[in-house]
Amino acid sequence: MNSRKENKGRKSKKEAKNYWPVRIRIDGTAVWILLTDNEVIRAAKRAESNPEDVPTLWERIKLVFGF
Repeated sequence: MNSRKENKGRKSKKEAKNYWPVRIRIDGTAVWILLTDNEVIRAAKRAESNPEDVPTLWERIKLVFGF
């Protein structure tokens, strides 16, 4: 799934050209965050190097359905 969006409201060349909108839950409240390409790449590498921290399929199902 590619949810990458172009940053159309970019004010300077220092701002990211693209971002990834991601919905996460913090303290029981769902919020949207915006990640840059570099942040997504860094997080993917971190997940690859720490597979024990990545939730299993059953843990992901419990998170989605609230079991």
